[in-house]
Amino acid sequence: MPAVPFFLALICLEVVVTARSRTRRARGYAWRDTVTSLAMGVGSVIVGIALKGGTLALYQGLWHWRLFDLGSGPLVFALALLLDDFAYY
Repeated sequence: MPAVPFFLALICLEVVVTARSRTRRARGYAWRDTVTSLAMGVGSVIVGIALKGGTLALYQGLWHWRLFDLGSGPLVFALALLLDDFAYY
């Protein structure tokens, strides 16, 4: 979401530059494309929130049936960080 203000600022800049351009190549601003892009972005955010919420609910439900508890010390954090890095490969 941090990119949204920059995205909107660039849209405004494009509208201003296109409106002030006096060449034949500047056809005007395609508002339908902008609305479509914004709708796709909002839809993507909504789907992402729903999926992350479902994942969180699943993890919270599975937490009650864990086999053992590793604790929360610095060694456990370092091990989890290392194992997460190996999971990427």
